[in-house]
Amino acid sequence: MEDLLFTMIKEQYDWGWAGADKSYVASCVVQGGITPDQYKEITGEAYVA
Repeated sequence: MEDLLFTMIKEQYDWGWAGADKSYVASCVVQGGITPDQYKEITGEAYVA
């Protein structure tokens, strides 16, 4: 399930649906949906809490 959630968030970000400011992806880390490492894989930047 976690891999599916990661894939969905990555696709949404890649397609521009998740917002350019990365706040949606960061909120997924806060909520435990993805890890900080996955955040970096999606955005190309390190996650900063």
